[in-house]
Amino acid sequence: MVSLMAQTFVILAAGFGSRLNQLPSSIPKALIKLRNRPIIDFALDNIANYLPEIKTTIIITGYKKKLIEEYVELNASKYSFDLHCVYALDYKKGNGKSLSAAEFYVNDRFFLAMCDHLFEAPHYHTIKLESDRETDLSLCIDFTPNSHIQLEDATKVFTDSENNILHIGKNLSTWTAIDTGLFCLSPCVFKRLKQVSGKNVSVTDGVNQMIRHGDCVKGVDVSGSFWADIDTLTDLKNVEVYLSADESSRESEGE
Repeated sequence: MVSLMAQTFVILAAGFGSRLNQLPSSIPKALIKLRNRPIIDFALDNIANYLPEIKTTIIITGYKKKLIEEYVELNASKYSFDLHCVYALDYKKGNGKSLSAAEFYVNDRFFLAMCDHLFEAPHYHTIKLESDRETDLSLCIDFTPNSHIQLEDATKVFTDSENNILHIGKNLSTWTAIDTGLFCLSPCVFKRLKQVSGKNVSVTDGVNQMIRHGDCVKGVDVSGSFWADIDTLTDLKNVEVYLSADESSRESEGE
């Protein structure tokens, strides 16, 4: 398999985070603190550490965009890649609409993640190795999700024996794995998002549209690698516990 060298990373950071932030009007979700650092810092640091080929990272903003823009302006010099904010005018109409705001800034394959998803190194390494130019969408999926993942709220996928994704959605009655939220996409996703009917459009709607049109949509198995979707205060606490335990383990191994 020929590995792909996507050079752009898109981070969706337009949402309210109302289930996580006890004071919804105060700050955007991307800037809520995890271990005394904004959540988005973890995504940016991981891009720098695990995807050195990335030249441009685009942060899609919406709710309280000025706060994110100010934070990016203060911290952009820390990274070797260019860091830009793009405002999604229709961010209230779903994360698919937010993603569509990146269309004019992306002209080749790109990585995509939400600002509130955390991944370990194997996610980034595996999706780089297992994505190729014949695949329109690669999505890291977990066949054996950890107990901290809230399955009732997770996006599920149904795959065949070769990890082609046949169905995706939160309400699938039959599923084989969980969508972890790290993608590698071709720009055709923007065309598919436009074909989705309805006022509100999600990224999942776009993926289903790709499947219906016969685009190559594959799952990348990252089972056993830690990841988290931080939607609630419980999620936040679970991740803090994991990171603290992981840090203690690393310190013990270094002694």
